[in-house]
Amino acid sequence: MRAWRIRWVLLGLSCALSASSCAVQPNSADIRFVAEMIPHHELGMTLIDVATTNAGDVRLRRLVFEMGNYHHHDMMALRNLAKDWNVKPASSFPGELPKKRVQLLRQQMGIEHDVGWLHLMITHHLGALQIAEMSIDRSDSPAVQRLARATKEVQAREINEMRLLLAELCKISTLTECTK
Repeated sequence: MRAWRIRWVLLGLSCALSASSCAVQPNSADIRFVAEMIPHHELGMTLIDVATTNAGDVRLRRLVFEMGNYHHHDMMALRNLAKDWNVKPASSFPGELPKKRVQLLRQQMGIEHDVGWLHLMITHHLGALQIAEMSIDRSDSPAVQRLARATKEVQAREINEMRLLLAELCKISTLTECTK
């Protein structure tokens, strides 16, 4: 079973199986995780939407589809926690990307898009790892701990996949981004 499916099932069942995980009073690490991951995932979903129409490589399209599924399920869990705890999204977060670079990505197609997208999404995912790492040991909420652990596992795996795909695309490209 894919990691994102396991993650979705665990998150979906967390409150149903354990009322205590839903009744926990959040600490500052819980609040920070939810506040930072909401805008983080919103940006991730924006990048996924762009790739849905602009990606040229079928391997990237497959990865984008998988990312979209787990981002959607995570967002539902994060928004529920934010509502329950009255948490407002953070104005900045690790993995945030320059708006101009995201706008440029919207105009790119094919391999130019794919290479740029992979660079941006790797940077973005590294931010998610940073957010998750700060929360795993400091959180009091079992739901946040599960989300943070799953984020670390899934996004680390995806970073590896993206780096491999980027290396393959750069073998056939002369784009300057491939020399970075």
